[in-house]
Amino acid sequence: MIETRTVFVLGAGASIPYGYPSGAGLKDRICSEFIRDIEKFHDRDPEARNSMKRFFDKRAEFVDSFKRSRVTSIDRWLLSNTDCSEIGKLAIANSIIRCESPDMLFPSRDIDWFTVLFNEIIKEAETPEQCSLTKIGFITFNYDRLLEHLFYESFTHTYRNIEKEKIDAALKELQIYHIYGAIENPPWQKGISFNYGSQYKFDFINPAKDRIRVIGERIDSSLGNIHDLLSKADRIFFLGFGFDPQNLKMLRASDIFPMVSEIYGTAYTFYDNEIADVLKRTNHNAKIEPCESVELLRKYFIGRS
Repeated sequence: MIETRTVFVLGAGASIPYGYPSGAGLKDRICSEFIRDIEKFHDRDPEARNSMKRFFDKRAEFVDSFKRSRVTSIDRWLLSNTDCSEIGKLAIANSIIRCESPDMLFPSRDIDWFTVLFNEIIKEAETPEQCSLTKIGFITFNYDRLLEHLFYESFTHTYRNIEKEKIDAALKELQIYHIYGAIENPPWQKGISFNYGSQYKFDFINPAKDRIRVIGERIDSSLGNIHDLLSKADRIFFLGFGFDPQNLKMLRASDIFPMVSEIYGTAYTFYDNEIADVLKRTNHNAKIEPCESVELLRKYFIGRS
């Protein structure tokens, strides 16, 4: 059970153990798979051909230009190529939904970061409402629906004799904010299952793209709630986050983070000078370490709830 007000900020690295790509990996997937995928949809789904025509006609030009740009982030590339915004978002949604795999929800290593988190949440809690979910919050820069699915699956299979309505009510206490949007709402808001990993269809991917925002586009009004959540936190954990200056500015890092008692973050593959730069832009007393998310939580989160 968690008693300390804790906020988790998630970047692409937090989803990697569960089968999703990094930012650069997403580019690789788009460049190698999108043309083939859109052609398969076009050939196999006659009813969707009219709605996908504008994407089908532009597919090769879009991929070729993005590939040759040397820009590693699709979000940043779209910032300078707004005429490709719609097909770019379709490519993002296509790759993300294509990555959904129930088999990847249990990584091959001994333990994963969500398992560490979940077991702290349910510690001493015999029912979902005893889990103190109001003490934690999540700010994610990812479009995927992984986090919501992990929570829903873990709660329903842990409290399998509890009515679904009670589990839904408990999970509605969770504060989860997707800075740039998400491809679908949480299952406890919809009242139905996500069907995670089984919705790779054009009629799901096409509307999913419209829920995505990219750098430079208007972010929804939840930013005020996000700043409030961060300002009330006793500690913040950055998991798989790249500490991009623009994203830190969006979080009001220079104003809020110096006031937070404890800040921890992963800096996997970072060099010492890069970590030093992160400390300048967050909090000089933060613990930013070159490790993965599971290691950070085992070191600084377990037993300190």
